[in-house]
Amino acid sequence: MGKLTWHIMLSIDGYYEGIAGDLSWHHVDNEYHSFAFQNLQQADLILFGRKTYEHMEAYWNTEVALDDNPSIAKIMNEKPKLVISKTLTEANWKNTTLLGSDYQNSIEQYKNSNENIILLGSGDLALSLIKNDIIDEYQCIFNPVILGGGKRLSHSHSKELKLSLMHRFKSGNVLLQYK
Repeated sequence: MGKLTWHIMLSIDGYYEGIAGDLSWHHVDNEYHSFAFQNLQQADLILFGRKTYEHMEAYWNTEVALDDNPSIAKIMNEKPKLVISKTLTEANWKNTTLLGSDYQNSIEQYKNSNENIILLGSGDLALSLIKNDIIDEYQCIFNPVILGGGKRLSHSHSKELKLSLMHRFKSGNVLLQYK
């Protein structure tokens, strides 16, 4: 059986986006890139909501990305990707499939086929997956910053998790991984 892992960066005060969608507060350095590369290698599929997909496609498909981080750019461009969107009618990024309104059943089918899926960011999508108990593993990277505003995770679904990994990055980021 495959699994769905949600990878999200959070501020200490629980925001995954700053005001007006600002992500400049993310601490990403060589150590984080090494972690991200290993993480992506273990996934069979990358899952995105529309906004995260558009953000990732706009960056990883560029010469800048290929120059700055060729190993991750190669994975991001070559690995199969799934996108959940109510508004997109086509996906132009190589190896990308749009999933329709029955996306939760599609995700379960991929998991039942031993596919490991990593959901990157995509807070709104993650909340619906949490509500329907589809996420198997949570990778929360807390950045040592207090934003004071933006988008926070908020839902009424309660689920008890077990800590499976804790890692401190030199940047001050802390990974808490739960199952």
